[in-house]
Amino acid sequence: MKMKDKNNITLLILILLLGFSLRIYNLGSESFWIDEAATAYSTNKEVPKLINDIYTTTSEAKKYFEQGGTPPFYYVVANYWTGIIGLSEVRLRFLSVIFGIVSIYFIFLIGKLLFNYTTGLIAAFIISINSLHIYYSQEARSYSLGILLTLFTVYFLIVALKEKKIAYWIGYIISSSLLIYTHYFGIFILVFEYLFLCIPLLIQVLYHGVTLVFEYPYLSIFRRDLKRVFLSGLCIFILYIPWLPALYKMITIRNYLGVYFEKSMFYYFVIMFVQFNSWISLKMNNGIVLILTVCSISIITILMCSMFFISVFIKNKKLSIGNFKDNKLMFLLLWFVIPILIPMIISWVLPQSPIFGSVNYVIFASPAYYLIVSNGIFKSKKPLILLALLIVLSVFPLYSYYTNPDKQQWREAAKYLESSRKDYELVIVIKASNILPLDYYYGDMENIIGIKDIHELIDATDNQDSFWMVYSSEKYGDPKGELRGYVDYTFNVREEIEFKGIKVFHYLD
Repeated sequence: MKMKDKNNITLLILILLLGFSLRIYNLGSESFWIDEAATAYSTNKEVPKLINDIYTTTSEAKKYFEQGGTPPFYYVVANYWTGIIGLSEVRLRFLSVIFGIVSIYFIFLIGKLLFNYTTGLIAAFIISINSLHIYYSQEARSYSLGILLTLFTVYFLIVALKEKKIAYWIGYIISSSLLIYTHYFGIFILVFEYLFLCIPLLIQVLYHGVTLVFEYPYLSIFRRDLKRVFLSGLCIFILYIPWLPALYKMITIRNYLGVYFEKSMFYYFVIMFVQFNSWISLKMNNGIVLILTVCSISIITILMCSMFFISVFIKNKKLSIGNFKDNKLMFLLLWFVIPILIPMIISWVLPQSPIFGSVNYVIFASPAYYLIVSNGIFKSKKPLILLALLIVLSVFPLYSYYTNPDKQQWREAAKYLESSRKDYELVIVIKASNILPLDYYYGDMENIIGIKDIHELIDATDNQDSFWMVYSSEKYGDPKGELRGYVDYTFNVREEIEFKGIKVFHYLD
């Protein structure tokens, strides 16, 4: 083995170790929030029962959620995982850590295939220290697995088109099917892939007509691989047929995200794009740390955007649009644009039921962005200086990420209730799904109920001399403040304590 090859392998191993360290650090420091608690809850079910619940009600915890939205594959994997190693914050989240580490390796492979070894290493390094991906690699939800399966399907497609082997097409079919069985938005990844595959054929139809398509000698993969492309799409569709009724049920549920746009779509796009580059929260440390973090995030975003521009528009050290003729660049641009553009269009057409606005729903497009940026860094005059600058600038965002609690503190709230509440006192939880994390940490759920509207609250508090109220997720459970307003007007507050994302009140008649 050549010295250069040994150095490259060493760098890759170091990047993987760095990514692992950043993802394992503080893994269990925060308690499960609602959705993670739903994952933990689902691991106690038998797999057939779990799949049936999601299929029939679109929810993995139908007793607590009126609707869900995530297909079953991640929950099945988590079920078997916890059956082997047990259930805790660290153990359940460690599954996402594994997915995150493998994702670092596969973005390296894709970068190497599309460009070169160095670009692959740069892409792996970027995603290894990217706080957005660290966050979802530390969360017991399906997003880390969805990112990995996105990279799988892209990798197998590229290799299948290059190597012409059936085994790679089979890998593509399996990974693509598992992706859309992991998250519905995985469908947008398949849209970009088949759009890319069909563009040459569409061009030929437009210019030469249908009858001449297969006679005209054009440079495209489609002429050689049309049959396999068609069969792969057909196989994926057939494998997904059993889940189509559940998908239809999900689509027909109005208000998919449960909220309306509070601000413009442009605002959400800007926030999402900044999050692609680094971690950002409006509730960070105050003082000098806040200033340094915001400055670092701003410079990182500018730096990454500049490298994106260089990758797309600079050719032979000159400003050019010639790169758009490159299939590799078009492939990455479609990967980056389509999974973001389609949700934006849907949300624009149906503003009452938006599916765009949260970065986790478009995160499957982010690896394409990192690959384009990595190619720009490679093409730049001083790539090592840029990478060193990226490391320095990432210090404060990562510090702020680790030192700012982001998840609701149900563990702390449960401990407070356990030490302060008398067994006979009723505990009212605003929004029924909030019972899930409280149940995980509190255990004894006697005289603990979840309510969803003012009528249930009035019935629950009738003839109560003393009760507790756990107030959380008010944006969804009490958007107009009616529930809080009623108890504050009708009863006296004896105790009040606030945790991250949770307020606990003790009321007396």
